[in-house]
Amino acid sequence: MNEAGINNCKISFTPLSEEHFGLIHTWFNEPHVQSFYSLRTWTIEEVRQKLTPYIRGLGGMECYLISIDKTPIGYIQCYPVKEHPWDNQNLVEEVIQNSAGMDLFIGEKEFIGKGFGCLILEAFLKKYIWTRYKYCLVDPDIRNDISMRLFKKCGFRKHQQISSKDALNRPVTLQLFIQEKPHKGSDEGLEIDLEVYKKQLTLQSATFTHIDHTDTIIAEVYKVVTPDKKPFILKICPRIDDYHREAIFLRQLKGCIPVPQIIATVEPSSSHFGAILMEYVKGELLKDEDWSNDLAFEIGIALAHLHNNRTDGYGDLTKPKTLVREPILYFSEKFQEELDECKGHLPENLIEKCSAYLDHCQNLLANIDGPCLVHRDFRPGNMIVWHGRLQAIIDWASARSGFAEQDFCSIEHFKWASHQKYKKTLLDGYSSIRPVPNYQPIMPLLQLGRALAVIGYTFKSKTWNNSNSSLYTYNRQFLDSFHFPADPIQ
Repeated sequence: MNEAGINNCKISFTPLSEEHFGLIHTWFNEPHVQSFYSLRTWTIEEVRQKLTPYIRGLGGMECYLISIDKTPIGYIQCYPVKEHPWDNQNLVEEVIQNSAGMDLFIGEKEFIGKGFGCLILEAFLKKYIWTRYKYCLVDPDIRNDISMRLFKKCGFRKHQQISSKDALNRPVTLQLFIQEKPHKGSDEGLEIDLEVYKKQLTLQSATFTHIDHTDTIIAEVYKVVTPDKKPFILKICPRIDDYHREAIFLRQLKGCIPVPQIIATVEPSSSHFGAILMEYVKGELLKDEDWSNDLAFEIGIALAHLHNNRTDGYGDLTKPKTLVREPILYFSEKFQEELDECKGHLPENLIEKCSAYLDHCQNLLANIDGPCLVHRDFRPGNMIVWHGRLQAIIDWASARSGFAEQDFCSIEHFKWASHQKYKKTLLDGYSSIRPVPNYQPIMPLLQLGRALAVIGYTFKSKTWNNSNSSLYTYNRQFLDSFHFPADPIQ
């Protein structure tokens, strides 16, 4: 196959299953695979014993067959480094917590040395690593010249050599390589080129500093400082709908509640993502030690003012023609989406119980407080405070026209850490503007939906047993302990 043919081939990855054990068994007994991977002769039963825990997700191990134009040619696996550390790895904690390890081999000899290696790595990194991790590490044996050359060619840099033991307990020297995630969009495959935004916003002389923290999941955020020391925030949104929602809500809420003010926008196009240049709000994200009665009261007032923005229907305000009048239709459709995302991961009987619970309880939706503007991720990680005062509520990409009880669900479901004592004060602030909805009767249903949404997201993004494992565990424990009465409504 010539270079043009290689570049046009289709590379795909199929999750490993028991039906693939025979093929893996064949590959494990190929001399070129035994040299540095399988190391010895294997029986089919030994292959089964080794790989069965992997296909069950134990230890966070994820395994795939590599195919070229639908022909299986090799094997690749990845795992969270924090669960499979090396001895004397000399990695800082930030790298350990945000890294994937990776191993692979090509089993079909005719595909070796043909130039497929970097194409396979690039495709796998893009689809399975950079969507969840900031770093990727590999550890070839220093005697494996082919792998050493491959990883250097594909942009991995040497970290350090490690003295270890292989699976046969023989001394081996491994070379750790590391690669950091490039700044690329997650949905459309476009690379973020800051020069585009500098030119369109006339900021060629400004300094751009990337802001990277756990509350920034999809968007890319930069602090921008002009030569005359004026700071701004640039939020680049790989998903078009996120861009439009952010812009709509920031504009509509200007002067209503504290939100960052839009300075300028860059509309999304076929060549770049949409972006919003907004004011830099002085302060820090709300932390445990920041809480006070005055701050809780102020947050309650802001939430009430948000909910006083009434709308004509339920749904996504970026698509006004899709808004629906019936809250049951709006909530049930979203609840079903969440259930569908969890299928194949949660036990089938648990899925059925959740669906039945919605059927029993959906009449509670007839009396909810809506339709109105809701944030849908109303939590401390989206609030900026300074000297005990609320400066801004940020991140409106998930906001919708919904019902007020949805924002109270965030407060109740995640319990806002140790701040239950401030909840009454928050509700007092809210009630000084508008009546607090009687949200307790519907709260179990909303919390059930919230737990399913989180589990579905972490399962779909394959982060449930690595980068988002604590979030997944919290919601899975909630789901597993949820009380499903035979007839919840008396």
